[in-house]
Amino acid sequence: MSIFLLAFVGIFALLVHELGYVWKVRQKGVEIKEFEIGLKISEKLSWSFTPRKHSDFKISLNPLLIAFFTNVLPEDISKLERKDKISILNAGVKTSILYGFFALWFSGLIFIVFFAESSESLQHFLTMTSGFIAIWAITTSEDANISFLLNIVACSLVFFGIGTVYFSGFYKITEFIIFGSSKIENILFFEIMQFFSITSIFLAGLYSLQNIGLSIAWVVKIFKINNT
Repeated sequence: MSIFLLAFVGIFALLVHELGYVWKVRQKGVEIKEFEIGLKISEKLSWSFTPRKHSDFKISLNPLLIAFFTNVLPEDISKLERKDKISILNAGVKTSILYGFFALWFSGLIFIVFFAESSESLQHFLTMTSGFIAIWAITTSEDANISFLLNIVACSLVFFGIGTVYFSGFYKITEFIIFGSSKIENILFFEIMQFFSITSIFLAGLYSLQNIGLSIAWVVKIFKINNT
């Protein structure tokens, strides 16, 4: 893949991650004040518009397309119950994991429909489907303990990826998930889906570090309050 296509897929993975926050924030009844596209380096280089009349919500376009941000009022978040705050905190990680594995599952589906030549590939795909259903159930769960464990797993995957040269370990794993024992090379669709999956899971792992830190801070704070 070209560097431009890699960059586009990477930015799209970031967008999917941030849309996880947007969906969860709206689900919890919190009003979004601003959605930022790109990294703001100067007010003069930032352009904002309001997509709906009589609304305070605005979309800001910034020059460096390397990040997305969902801005809400802190006081709106503070009014939520603890479980809802945790749910919003973990929304991006869960979304990246879910759609990262969905990309692998969808690639496997396309492979089965157009390229598979043996019943072994179908059995492999059915196994992969069962795994994806389990991941869907985990990532859509509101349970705080499951969310914390998911962050630990995602964080572990990042360190595993860093420990391999150019994510070669991730590529080998995702290739097996998609194709099983079969091999197909130089098909752009599969390369794009594979890179999107790896990038999404890597993003989930990076943000899980923040989530784990905040979760521990909350536990310590509650412990101190209960012992004063």
